[in-house]
Amino acid sequence: MGSSSLPRGWRRAVMALAVISCVVVLPIRAAAPPLLPSPILTVPHDLERVPYRLALSPDGKRLLLLRPSATSFCNRIEVWDIRAKKRLLERDLPRSWGAHSGGPCAFTRDGSAVVVAGHKGDAVTMGTHTCIWVVEVPSGKIRKEIRPAPSKGMRGGLGPGDKCLVLSSDDEAIALYDLETGKETARLKGPEKMPHDYPVVEPGKIPADPARAVNRTEGLVVSRDGKWAAVLTEGHWLSVWDVEKKKRLWRSEVSHDTRSERVLDFSPDGAYLARVASRRDSIQLWDRARGGIVVERALALGGCPRFVPGTRQMIFSKTNLCGFVGWDMAKDRVWGKSWAGKRSWDGLACNGIPAVSDDGKLYAINTAEKGVLVYEIDRIWPAVE
Repeated sequence: MGSSSLPRGWRRAVMALAVISCVVVLPIRAAAPPLLPSPILTVPHDLERVPYRLALSPDGKRLLLLRPSATSFCNRIEVWDIRAKKRLLERDLPRSWGAHSGGPCAFTRDGSAVVVAGHKGDAVTMGTHTCIWVVEVPSGKIRKEIRPAPSKGMRGGLGPGDKCLVLSSDDEAIALYDLETGKETARLKGPEKMPHDYPVVEPGKIPADPARAVNRTEGLVVSRDGKWAAVLTEGHWLSVWDVEKKKRLWRSEVSHDTRSERVLDFSPDGAYLARVASRRDSIQLWDRARGGIVVERALALGGCPRFVPGTRQMIFSKTNLCGFVGWDMAKDRVWGKSWAGKRSWDGLACNGIPAVSDDGKLYAINTAEKGVLVYEIDRIWPAVE
């Protein structure tokens, strides 16, 4: 039956609905956020196999994932060729499970092996201990299995020249382990009690409790070249260490805030240390050599800053929030999505710590719904401007 056969009142109603749909629906479509460029690699996952950690190789050609195994109750490592979209290595680590968000997870600088950490069951004591594996790529052969002393190894990274591991300890100390022998070679620790006349860098903070002058490490991050390490403690102390010279450069009290390696990152040249102070809704740049805040901006960009080598840009991600946002330090302006929700890309909530390749070209993020995504950074910026 054609529209002409409808009664006159019905025809007017149909025409009115058509006009309303043009007026209401079209503006909604026009207000839709711009689409991000497609990732160059997508590695899907289900809720039971969400990766614990990820890392990019120094040359930006490979992706490392540490995730639960699909076939057995243990951890599995996967290495992907990013451009070829091909899995090069898939290997289960026997009697291992779980991993700390700040545990070692990295490629060696020559790309010949990966270093990952997890918990391993002991068949004799029926207990568990932290274990670190050095696995060759692409053969999957375990080159070395390192078992740090109790309370060590939960957080850390590779030291200078891939010769040692820089691992955390419960008492603010740093332990160095030889990557070839697996033995502890040094234990770096400052004075038992630090004087309280260190520079006060944040006004309005809670005074220090002397009983917490030395306390458990809650966050540890190592610079890209392995020469510097930053430690955040349970008692809200921030310190920076010279790994090569085995000495602490400075130590300062910070605001009672997030105490995780998620909120820390060294600049590519190691001159600055970025820290997110979420309660202050700010991003801070600290002088690595002398301590103290050089720049602080009330940007509230998120909880996980990452410098982009070769630029004066930072990319931020935050758990349970969506999209990309960054800070152009040269122009002192924010680009991309605001966390208030002006733009949103469903399924891009960050899970874990993202990674930026050493050449500053790739950005890998573990998302809540869409899996692990690898983007070309040069294609992200125009899409979110």
